[in-house]
Amino acid sequence: MALTCIKMRIALLAAMLGLAVSSAMAQGAPDTDVVAAKEAAQRGDWKTLDVLRQRLAGHPLEAYPAYWALSGALDRVPDADVQAFLARYPDSPLA
Repeated sequence: MALTCIKMRIALLAAMLGLAVSSAMAQGAPDTDVVAAKEAAQRGDWKTLDVLRQRLAGHPLEAYPAYWALSGALDRVPDADVQAFLARYPDSPLA
């Protein structure tokens, strides 16, 4: 009986470890998207940047793709868009 209990604990531990690893891997994808967004901005690929910016909504670094998109079109965007950015990210280093 004790052996069965140990086997169950090992199986439960392995399942929990598997969930933790898959969760960590899933969280790594947005970081890759941030790098891809930066590269898209550097290339002037605004369409790709916009897609990545939308995918990064809620990410701790979501202000950066928004900033890159805004700064890439600064001569064409209305002042209201700049003000909206500043209002949305008032405490960010980008503001």
